[in-house]
Amino acid sequence: RSIVNEAELLRLLDDRGFVSVDPGQLSVKEQIRAFGTASVIVAPHGAALANLIFARPGAAVVELFPQGCLLPDYWRLASSVAGLRYRYVSSLGGPGNRSNRSNRSRAATIVSDIEVDVAAVAATLSELDG
Repeated sequence: RSIVNEAELLRLLDDRGFVSVDPGQLSVKEQIRAFGTASVIVAPHGAALANLIFARPGAAVVELFPQGCLLPDYWRLASSVAGLRYRYVSSLGGPGNRSNRSNRSRAATIVSDIEVDVAAVAATLSELDG
């Protein structure tokens, strides 16, 4: 899966002082360090979010989903980390058009590309700052 409007999202995050990290390009030790030192984590739903178990107390996570697909997996994990604040943002786009979306399986939906609602991410980050 990819983030369709990744450049726009990265501009927002860069303007707020975020550092872009691709956990798939890091060693396990580097992933643990990245999640353990981050104050806010913004990431698409995926296996890399299992690293939330290494997040520091008081950190926050904003999980990004394709439209119409919310899975509680990492919310459950986040709720087990002391003081970790969890939020999610659902995509603007999602799997196909509305007419064929109902014909897609849950598994097909979750691997769909994500068009991030950048304004919703900005609002969520502002809420977390407050």
